[in-house]
Amino acid sequence: SPRQPQFLACHAGLQYACAPIEVNDGLEAMLVAGQFYAVPPIPTDEQTRLDTLAHKFNLDATALADAAQEIPVLTNRTQAKIGQWLRKVAQTFGQVGKERAAFRNRLRLIAEMSTLDPA
Repeated sequence: SPRQPQFLACHAGLQYACAPIEVNDGLEAMLVAGQFYAVPPIPTDEQTRLDTLAHKFNLDATALADAAQEIPVLTNRTQAKIGQWLRKVAQTFGQVGKERAAFRNRLRLIAEMSTLDPA
């Protein structure tokens, strides 16, 4: 059974969702969707976080605060939909990767069988 998407927080305090892309039971990549707030931020906490980020990365604090106003707050229902979508897309990528690997193996076998050995 494929692993379920996870909802995590990045270094900047924003949420993102990620789902593993597996090919033949091996982790090959991660599909990531973000960034958003899972719950509305507490204004004083957000201001402290934004000030810290602006200072740490030498960013314009006003521009960063303006950009933060555009970050969506997702409902639980929307987060659940994102989780379902990510799982389906990750499974599709995994299936395509599995089919591609099988195709490459078939081509390699055909090449090996059709190579003339001069010896």
